[in-house]
Amino acid sequence: MVNRNITGAHYGLKDWLVQRVTAVVMAVYTIIFGVVYFVTCPQDYFAWSYIFQSQWMRIITLVFFLSLFWHAWIGVRDIYMDYIKRTRCAVFSVYNDISPDCVCGVDDSNFVECVNVVSD
Repeated sequence: MVNRNITGAHYGLKDWLVQRVTAVVMAVYTIIFGVVYFVTCPQDYFAWSYIFQSQWMRIITLVFFLSLFWHAWIGVRDIYMDYIKRTRCAVFSVYNDISPDCVCGVDDSNFVECVNVVSD
C-alpha cells in the first residue's frame, strides 16, 4: 500500500476558477476604465469626480477592488500553503501579515522553525 503524503493548499477547481474569473473581471474593468479615461481626459478634481458620479462606475469599481483583493488573497494563501512546509509557520505568516514577519529557516536536520523578526 502506498502512503500518500499530500501537503500544501490543493483547494482545487474552485480556487482555480475564482482566480480566472477575477482576472477577467479586472481585465474588463481596465478596458472600461481606459476607454472612459481617454474619452473624458480628466485634468482636475472635478473631472475625476464627474467620472465617479455615475452609479454604474462606482459599482464596477467596487467589483474591481473586491476581485483584486480576492484574487490576491487566493494567490498569497496558495503560495504560503504550498511553499512554507510547516503548517504552524504558514498559518502564522498568512494571518499575521503579508510582510516577512515570520522567517522560516531550515537547518541540517530538516527542522523548520518560526522566528519572529523584530525590526527597529
